[in-house]
Amino acid sequence: MDTVNYNVTEFPEHEKKSGAGKWWAIGGAFGALIIANGMLFHRVNTLETDLSSERAHAQTQFTELRDATASSAVAMNKSFDELNAQLQEGSRTASAAAQRAATTAQKNAEKLVAQLRDQQKASDDKFAQEIGAVKTVTEEHTAKVTGLESSVGSVKDTVGTVQQEVAANKSTLDQTISDLKSARGDLGVQSGLIATNSKELAALRELGERNYVEFTATKKHPVKVANMTIDLTKADAKHNKYNLQITADDKKLEKKDKTINEPVQMYVGGARQPYEIVVNQVGKDTVVGYIAVPKMLQAAR
Repeated sequence: MDTVNYNVTEFPEHEKKSGAGKWWAIGGAFGALIIANGMLFHRVNTLETDLSSERAHAQTQFTELRDATASSAVAMNKSFDELNAQLQEGSRTASAAAQRAATTAQKNAEKLVAQLRDQQKASDDKFAQEIGAVKTVTEEHTAKVTGLESSVGSVKDTVGTVQQEVAANKSTLDQTISDLKSARGDLGVQSGLIATNSKELAALRELGERNYVEFTATKKHPVKVANMTIDLTKADAKHNKYNLQITADDKKLEKKDKTINEPVQMYVGGARQPYEIVVNQVGKDTVVGYIAVPKMLQAAR
């Protein structure tokens, strides 16, 4: 610190008394100044100390921060290097996987194309076969149509011939019907027309007045027909006569000494008209004929 020099000037005696108070004032001021300077020095020194301490602390924090930053940078660089290595490895792995996938897809595509080619060829072959079969069938049908057209004329001729035959048969049938005879049965009831052979029986069926059921009865084997049982008890081929035992409605009826083509009548099941048995042939222990069954039946009372 610099030293302040004060020069003392001598004053006259008469002025010494008057200046004594001044000196005391100056001395007091000087003392106060010294004290103020001391306090200021102490404060400045304190501030310098605090500032040095703050600088040291800041330097320490800066050093620590620099070291931490350096460590972080090293760690970050290491992590970055590791991440970069992982990324490169992943890229190589992904590239290899993509290459394998592309190779597999290419193989699958080639296999699929081959399968589709084979399927298309098989479909084309099948289609060609079907077309050939259709063509063959078409040709066959064409040939048949051609043959049919050629035979239409003969069919027309045949139809004309059939019509003529039908007309002739109708004429014959009419003649046969007109030749049929009617007879009185053994019960005294006038019978319908009597058929003496299969041709006349066919004519009766055409008329449709009754239902006709043919039968053959033997002595050893009774026959069941038209709701009745017919038992042949006697057959005289020489005289064309026979005896029958008829069972119907739980009743037995004897018909003796009957001749061929004679209506043998009986009432069965409450019918308004009698059933009629007509025997057309008498052989040894055998008779052949038919039963005429009425179509109109009345209910039993």
